[in-house]
Parts: sequence; structure tokens; C-alpha cells
Amino acid sequence: MFSPDANQENAKFEETKRAVVSVLLDHVIPFENWGKGSAKTLEHLVQEVLAGETTLEEGPAGELVRQVAVACVDVYYHDPSGGSWKLREEKQVFKDGRVRRRALAESIAEKLKAGEIPDQDLVTRALEEELGIEGEVPSVAKGAHEVTQDSPSYPGLKMKLVQHRFETELSEAQYRPEGYVEHQADKDNYFVWERVEADK
Repeated sequence: MFSPDANQENAKFEETKRAVVSVLLDHVIPFENWGKGSAKTLEHLVQEVLAGETTLEEGPAGELVRQVAVACVDVYYHDPSGGSWKLREEKQVFKDGRVRRRALAESIAEKLKAGEIPDQDLVTRALEEELGIEGEVPSVAKGAHEVTQDSPSYPGLKMKLVQHRFETELSEAQYRPEGYVEHQADKDNYFVWERVEADK
């Protein structure tokens, strides 16, 4: 069935993809190797640009830099017996069978969209989208940190990352001892609990 909206979305994607490829070629970024091992694909980057989650800008030395801001949320649960637990990402399983494991310090990390403010509403969105937890979960802001490094998702591309840190604690009703799974079009993200000291 013909869908004008789908046609427009495809055209916008292809237009953005051409622009992204052009700037990658201009800066000699080896994107032909993306989509292998733990690296994301060119199409992933295009989707990030389209969603306003990533911008590509030149750094002070003329190098291409992927600029990203994320909400890093540490998710805790304290059980009735006094045990303390922290959620962590166990793995990402891509639809093509690749498995990606990341040693992330935070429980979940959600990219900010263009114009989005790092506040309670963002934490609520992150918990709902990544863990399926609905409703507001009170959080505490822990400040922001900025780092420039090689992009692990896109080898050969520099990344300027601004991390807005938060902590939150789930209620007994929100706690799932088996963990959580986030289903995305290209992959599934698995989150599990690990025991921590009571003072976090």
C-alpha cells in the first residue's frame, strides 16, 4: 500500500545519508569497516543525526567530531532483607547475531535529543524507553562531565561526550529480579542486577 509519509521518511533518510557520507569522506573516516565486530553501522549514525541525537562538527584542528550528550542513570533497588542492587547492561544482541558487551559504569545511558533538557523528565523517558518502567521515578542529579575520546561505536571518528549523571531507586513494584530487555529495531539490550554495598 502506498504511504506518502513512508516515502518522505525514506527520502529524508537517503538525503541525510548522502550528507553524512560526504562529510565522512571529506575527513577520511574509514566508515567502510563499520558494522563489524562491536561497531555500529553507517545507517545507525544517520539515524542518530536524523533524531537530533548526534551532530558532526569540526574540532579545533579540523578533525571531525561526533557530538553527543547523554543522561547516565544509575538505577538501584533495596530489597526488604537489606540487600542493595545496581542495574547494569549485560549485553547488546544485534539482529544479525553479533553480540556487543560494554563495561559501562552507569546502569543506562540515554542520548539527549536536540533541545532536550537533562532533567527529571529525561530520566523518566530513559527508564520508560530502556526498561519499560512507566511513571515518574524520583531521581537525584549528580552533575555533568565532558570527555573527548575515540568513538567506540564508530571507529576512526572522534567523540565529544557530555554525560549528565543521575541516580534513582526503583520501588518493589517496579523491580524485576530477572532484569529487563529493551527491544529495538536493530538489536535487543539486556540489563541485569548485581549486588552492591549498601552505601552505594
